[in-house]
Parts: sequence; structure tokens; C-alpha cells
Amino acid sequence: MSLMIKSITDTFNQILLVSNQIDMKNQKVLDDEKESKRLCQEATEACVAAISEHLYDFLCEGDNSNARYEDWLHECHPENCEGCVDHRFYVRESDHRMLWNKMQERRHRLSLLIQPRTSQ
Repeated sequence: MSLMIKSITDTFNQILLVSNQIDMKNQKVLDDEKESKRLCQEATEACVAAISEHLYDFLCEGDNSNARYEDWLHECHPENCEGCVDHRFYVRESDHRMLWNKMQERRHRLSLLIQPRTSQ
């Protein structure tokens, strides 16, 4: 084999090696991202479960059967209810609002449903 062909072959092998290393690093990044998303999803599900349990307990306590959404939020998140309730509890994507509405629908308390708001 000529020296030139050996040099080209060595260079090509080095390029393949670097390419494989890059592929491995890219796969690790993808795996890490997938794991991060999984952990985030687990945390979200745990939070929603805790909030749901709190809502159920709140509605079963004493005279809370006619409680308003804001009453529950004040007990659940008093730090977000100083002065007025944080507007994020009223947006379409609010887990709190969706859980509240789901519970009120099950209880046939449609007058207590909270519609999403788009402005503060």
C-alpha cells in the first residue's frame, strides 16, 4: 500500500472515530433530555395529585361544600392570595382551575365553575 493511501485511510479512520464520538455525545444529550422530561412529568403528576387531594379534603371539611374557588386557593396558597388572587390561577392551563371545575362538575355544582380569563 502506498504511503498516500495509508495516509488517506488513517485520516478517514480518524474522521470516523471523531464522528462516532460526536454521535455518542449527541445520544447522551438526547438520553439526558428524555430523562429530564420524564422527571419533570413525574413531578408534575405528583404535584397535581397533592393539589387534588388538598381540594378533596378542603371540600369535605366542615362547611366548605359551598366554598368558592378563591376560598380554596387562599387556604392552599395564601402567599398567592395577598390582596388579590394571582392571575395565573385563572388562565386556561391552570391545573388548579381545571381540578376545581372537574370536582364541581362531579358534584353537580355548575354555578361554582371557573371560566378561564385572558387578562388580569
